[in-house]
Amino acid sequence: MIALPRWAAALSLLLIVVLLAGCGPAQRGRVQGPDAMERGRSQQEAPLDRVERLLREGRIFAAEEALAYVPVESLNARERHRFRLLRAELSLEANTPLSALRDLPDPNSTADRALAARTESLRARILESMGDIAGAVSALVTRESLLDSPTAIAENRDRIWALLMEHRLEAQAQAGFSGAGRVAQGWFELALIGRGAVPGEKSALLSSWRARYPNHPADIQRAQQALQRQIESSFVQAELGGDIAILLPETGRFSDIAASVRDGFIAAWQARPEPRPRLRFYDSGEDHAAIGAVVDAALADGARLIVGPLRKEHVNALSRFGRLPVPVIALNKLAAEVVPPRNLLQYGLAPEDEARAAMRRAAREGHGHMVALLTRADWSERIARTLHETAEVEGGAILETRYVEDDNGFTEPVRMALNIDASQARYDALVRALGTRPEFEARPRGDAESLFFIAREQAARQIAPRFAYFGAGDLPIYTTALAWDGATPVHEELRGLRLCDMPWMMQQPDAEWAPLRAQLAETEGARFQRFPRLFALGHDALLLALRVQQGWASGEAFPGATGFLQLRPDGHIERELGCATLTAEGAEPLPALQRDFSIETEEGILTTGSPRQGQAANDRREPGRQRNAPGTLDLGI
Repeated sequence: MIALPRWAAALSLLLIVVLLAGCGPAQRGRVQGPDAMERGRSQQEAPLDRVERLLREGRIFAAEEALAYVPVESLNARERHRFRLLRAELSLEANTPLSALRDLPDPNSTADRALAARTESLRARILESMGDIAGAVSALVTRESLLDSPTAIAENRDRIWALLMEHRLEAQAQAGFSGAGRVAQGWFELALIGRGAVPGEKSALLSSWRARYPNHPADIQRAQQALQRQIESSFVQAELGGDIAILLPETGRFSDIAASVRDGFIAAWQARPEPRPRLRFYDSGEDHAAIGAVVDAALADGARLIVGPLRKEHVNALSRFGRLPVPVIALNKLAAEVVPPRNLLQYGLAPEDEARAAMRRAAREGHGHMVALLTRADWSERIARTLHETAEVEGGAILETRYVEDDNGFTEPVRMALNIDASQARYDALVRALGTRPEFEARPRGDAESLFFIAREQAARQIAPRFAYFGAGDLPIYTTALAWDGATPVHEELRGLRLCDMPWMMQQPDAEWAPLRAQLAETEGARFQRFPRLFALGHDALLLALRVQQGWASGEAFPGATGFLQLRPDGHIERELGCATLTAEGAEPLPALQRDFSIETEEGILTTGSPRQGQAANDRREPGRQRNAPGTLDLGI
């Protein structure tokens, strides 16, 4: 070991102390915490810039706190506009769109075009969240006039098209666009053509549209490209092909029902050409709390799409998953209060579909003033609500709703629904006044143009003749699928009823699925006769699964055995039903109603389509008793 001189050892010690002293502050600076870093950034940022940054980072609560400390009195006019814009954006993030709309500044209150364009962009988001699609499109049209960049303008037009593809364009939207500007109306009409909502050959319709809107900013090819991008970012994300898992109860109370659904699914699968996806079946069981384990097992086995479960309680349990890892086509609907997770499609045979079709048919034929007679059941209020909502959209009205108690007979509820008691009371008053008894026949109310009732077949066979007995036999009378199980010959008491049912139950020998239905009726025998609509549910579930795997976009629709099926942006699969008249041989389809669409004339925008309520109803009534009954089994089981 070499000994160092004393002065060298002292110098070495001094150098070590100096080096340690120099390293200390740098080391403390490198380990600064996130709060200290945030404080440092905040001191360097303008207050409004900090709010914007926090919003971009998704830190909503921190952004709200930062906005509360902005010194508003010191802001200039542009910054005040920006302050209100940020406050409106935070209100929208808090899911209070009305507050957001109140907070939103007038775009004309600033000379900054970029800021005004941002204001209109936020206005569109707010109005879309409120369901005002016409207002949202109009806001984006205004926004385009404030944009200078060709790229920004193109993206704005894509956004307009996506809005029109994602949302329903029915009566409420049509009313909104009828009062909008010409450019917004042109967008709306183009969307109707693009979605197939206007009858006719598409190229001819587009030529007519171009002639009526020669300088319109919409580019049809770019609109189609925007739709393709929408498919890629839609509510449901699916992989092309892959195994399909089917979740149905194989034992227990609902095994017979599930077996019919399964047989319809397999029959449709066998009718498809090769290559066909591989099917895996799983028992969903009785305990809805265990459905998560069943789904996990299907995923572990490699399922890329799931069909089922069947029972409402099982479907509700799926909401606990958050975003589902693969698309799930549930064969029932979620409870109204349950928030649907992404990747969940809701499909089922709900009686509301039939009630909606009945009211729509009645109103468009001029019979929109309807009296309803409902059996007390879990779904009665849903039916009543659907009738009222559809009547409001279609320009009709539900004059009165009466409820039948199964144990108390049917004569009295029918009398009360038709106001026969009021007619009798007027006669009694006349007898008292005259002192004599003139010839008298009680008459039903004169304001009713159609009747609707819902009851099971045994009760329906008693209710229907009572309408005729009390003098209402010349009115169209509608009912639901509960009234007819598909057996022929149809009971005499039910003949003449109007049935808004699934196509599968109607006499349509030229339908694509007609041979399959005939085959199932022959091979499945009694079970098919008992549950014919459930075979159709299984049949269409397979078609839906294949559509989803191919990239089914919201707004797109196709004809199925259970109805005209359309995917909504929220994952609901909506069934549009046709109507039929029950005859001895079965359900004879009525002519299809023309879909409404808007066209521009010299007088302005007109809505064309089938006759509406308010036209001479008596001129269109068909002779004899007319009624209606759809094909649904309420699978809220």
